Amino acid sequence: MRRTGTILTALILAVLTISQATCQARDYSLQAVKITANAPVEITMPTSQEVKDPMYTTAAGEWKKLKVVKGKDGLSFSLPGDAIGSSLVLLAKPAWLTLPDTEPPVIEAVSVAGKAAQLVEGEVNVGHLDVTPASIMITAADKLNPIHPRETKVLLNGQLPDSFGGALKLQQSADGKHADLVITPGTLPPDKYTLRVEVADATPARNSTVALVIFNTAPLLRDGGFEELDDDGKLKYWSFGSWHSSEATKYKIELAKGEGRTGNALRFTGTSGRLNMVVGQPVDLLPGTTYVLSGYSKGDCNGGYASLIGKAVGDAKAQYDNTSSCRQADDWTPFSWEITPAENNKNYMIYLRSTSIGSVYFDDVTLSVKE
Repeated sequence: MRRTGTILTALILAVLTISQATCQARDYSLQAVKITANAPVEITMPTSQEVKDPMYTTAAGEWKKLKVVKGKDGLSFSLPGDAIGSSLVLLAKPAWLTLPDTEPPVIEAVSVAGKAAQLVEGEVNVGHLDVTPASIMITAADKLNPIHPRETKVLLNGQLPDSFGGALKLQQSADGKHADLVITPGTLPPDKYTLRVEVADATPARNSTVALVIFNTAPLLRDGGFEELDDDGKLKYWSFGSWHSSEATKYKIELAKGEGRTGNALRFTGTSGRLNMVVGQPVDLLPGTTYVLSGYSKGDCNGGYASLIGKAVGDAKAQYDNTSSCRQADDWTPFSWEITPAENNKNYMIYLRSTSIGSVYFDDVTLSVKE
């Protein structure tokens, strides 16, 4: 390949293999020339170079037809003035490729363990699952061009599914414009997971769309027995705090080691002033589903209770729901409260609380879906 012409500063000429993927006997390979120049330039190529419906991109990214001339020295073309800067030249446009195309594929359907899930703003959170889903299927489609199998990427918590013993199977229609992605997550330890799926078309621009599928195989409420401590001796999953305190406020929130119904317990002690003691953790709940928060409490006051708080989505109102109070009791007494996350809310938090002078203990707290 030869270039001629006056160049003021720099010219970068490269032959790019845009894709070399084959799907169901369809070849989605493209060979393009990327040219970066700040002045008009002429490119000459051997006559053996395939030329079919040649096109180029302007500096603004618009695709236009390119004139290629056959001369004694070979095939040549000059970049038009609107391509100065950076241009992508496609000398042999395959029949399957439709240009221009600036739209990414769309996600038409998502199912988790065979159950349909609704994608909202590119994300679906199916919340807590008792077991890892056997499969997750995502159906994608593109109006103009095939979906590129090798540019379709799947990561589970930032890793390839095969890191967990999982796999990705992609099935495409004859024209390549529809695809079913079947992901088997593999063997996952209990935890919160985000499956990131990026689907790209086979155009030179690689128009792509991303979908996130979030699920949690850990318990809905972690360490309700207050036994799991970090290296600093603090509870791993619970955060401590006090809201709306005054200068006269005196309180203590602590892990009562060995004082629980089984093992440790959580203890609130209010001494004076305005009291609003809280211990909470985030929970993956589904709006509209009713859950049961249960456990055991005791204490010398009636100040213990729980709250469900959810962050508002859009113009909706944030959720601030409180349960009834625990009864004063010298011995461990069971409690059970129903809580329902509001629609159009997210980022839910469960708080165990006390607002009274005196002591309140909690232990063996669980959260489950109401049967």
